[in-house]
Amino acid sequence: MKFSRLKRIIRETLEEQSHWWGAGQGYNPPVENGQIIPGDWIYYNNQCEDCSQGQPISYQCYNPNSPTLYSSLTQCQIANGAIQGCMDPQATNYNSQATIDDDSCQLPCVQSDWMYNSTCGQQHLGPAPGGKNSWNPWITNQWNAFGNSGCYQLGSIINYTTAQITPTTDCPAIWNGHGGAKANGCNNLKQVKRKYAKIQWAQCLKTGPCANNNEPGC
Repeated sequence: MKFSRLKRIIRETLEEQSHWWGAGQGYNPPVENGQIIPGDWIYYNNQCEDCSQGQPISYQCYNPNSPTLYSSLTQCQIANGAIQGCMDPQATNYNSQATIDDDSCQLPCVQSDWMYNSTCGQQHLGPAPGGKNSWNPWITNQWNAFGNSGCYQLGSIINYTTAQITPTTDCPAIWNGHGGAKANGCNNLKQVKRKYAKIQWAQCLKTGPCANNNEPGC
């Protein structure tokens, strides 16, 4: 090998080493042979470090023999002892041991979920006869009962009201397959529609906002 060629190889080797070890913060190492690439993480000095450009970087990020690479912060944390789970104490699936929130929290329904202006209220009570003022006193009573009976209260609304608008020989269907009798005769159209709305509203709450509650029947 010619001496000039040997000198060039030595010079290139030294330049590469200098480039690797002395580039300083903000340098992205080569993307070859499994070397660190932007966005990789390492676990060093009891914490996960971001080796991507522009982040605070330890010199371990430039080390060809650096620790195991992870593709994300979460992957790095889990691989080194972190626990994923719900970290919201108000949630029904709260995990007191979790150190990483995984967005799995299931929050219980609250009174605002029941009211006329809620999602279930607007979907089912809104189109029914009567306005907010005619519905909210009844809703408040149901919420108070929910505090004692849990979702069994919603089940009772569904079962009891369904029976009320079930057609009979004397009180046949007058709307959407529903009719039914009341204490002093047959339900009129307004009454049938309101009762039907109660059923749909209760089902909406039972399978939606209140499905995650720890109360009985949920």
